[in-house]
Amino acid sequence: MTESLLQQAVEKLRRRGEAAGDIGGTVLLDLGEQGILIDGRQTPLQINAADPAAKADCNVRMSLELLNDILDGRRKPFMAFVTGQIGINGDMSVAVKLQPLLKAG
Repeated sequence: MTESLLQQAVEKLRRRGEAAGDIGGTVLLDLGEQGILIDGRQTPLQINAADPAAKADCNVRMSLELLNDILDGRRKPFMAFVTGQIGINGDMSVAVKLQPLLKAG
């Protein structure tokens, strides 16, 4: 089931990434035992499942369940960040540019 949730998240992000512009760096969504790497140095964005130890300009740590809740509009990214459910390390300016990808749609 976890693999299915990961693929669902990757597909949602890819669909949104088709319309998104360059975010100026790479972001690793560290989901614990799994990860999603977003290469935002090009258009369209390249979004793929990845090892959570992969190198990126910015690492965003959260659970896979939280990511899917955010993508489906059940949770707000800002509130999850403020309450410590999301951690960010690295280039914060790249993380801020993820906002269009995380909006429910």
